[in-house]
Amino acid sequence: MTKCIFFTIVLTSSFLFGQAPKKSTTDVKITYQLKYKRLVDSEDRKISQGVLLIGRDNSFFSFEGMIELNKLKKEKELTIDDVMANQPPYYLVIKREKGNLVHYESIVNDYYLINEPVLVNWDLINQDSLIGKVNCKKAITNYGGRKWIAWYNPEIAVSTGPYVFDGLPGLIYKISDSENTFTFDLEEIKNEKFEVDSNIANYFINSEQKPFEAISREKFFKIRSRLNRMSLDQRMAYMNRSKEEQEKLLITDENGEAIRTNSPAKAKNFFEKDQL
Repeated sequence: MTKCIFFTIVLTSSFLFGQAPKKSTTDVKITYQLKYKRLVDSEDRKISQGVLLIGRDNSFFSFEGMIELNKLKKEKELTIDDVMANQPPYYLVIKREKGNLVHYESIVNDYYLINEPVLVNWDLINQDSLIGKVNCKKAITNYGGRKWIAWYNPEIAVSTGPYVFDGLPGLIYKISDSENTFTFDLEEIKNEKFEVDSNIANYFINSEQKPFEAISREKFFKIRSRLNRMSLDQRMAYMNRSKEEQEKLLITDENGEAIRTNSPAKAKNFFEKDQL
């Protein structure tokens, strides 16, 4: 059941409501609950918090776990418990600035940057529905091999939404794919002064301080798809491909028994189904 949403928007932001710009503007923080099926062959659904931060001419989307890890890194050296407690569903950051979209993401211990706009074409449907207590309108799009159904509120003039979804004439309150593999539900909107770290690498677990490699979307998805089908042994070999000596991966269960690592790992779901 959809939770009731408490709104604390102050009508001073020219970005949101088209009023005259002011020297000091309030950033808006929108929290989405993401329910998702992590594995392709599983019906189990996990829950994570997505965070959308909107300024006058830019926005930032990531997951609460990555934001919390960035805070912790500034206070102390991270432990494995810190990482496990704040593990996001995907290590990614989406930045929009002056109409351009920059997608930062990691694949095992490599870091990539995709700098090109993602154009989402919407079909606006003449259909209304209550999301919580808010009357929303329906829109449909196809992205990444999935059909996505969105419900948006035209009374809040925010075209930016979770992940790469934007361009609607109103704020997205709910969006899910037709197979319900991924569902974003808006939880909260509030004014909150939030400073985005200028060094995006700080949001990632990047102990080797590797730089982001600029890459095309096609090449990125090709690498991710290939890694998604590898066994754990193959992934370790890929991670250590630049080292002369390969590390041996040993994983045990709760009884201390060794787990086979030469079988293909269970395939993960991604927002882009056609890249599996």
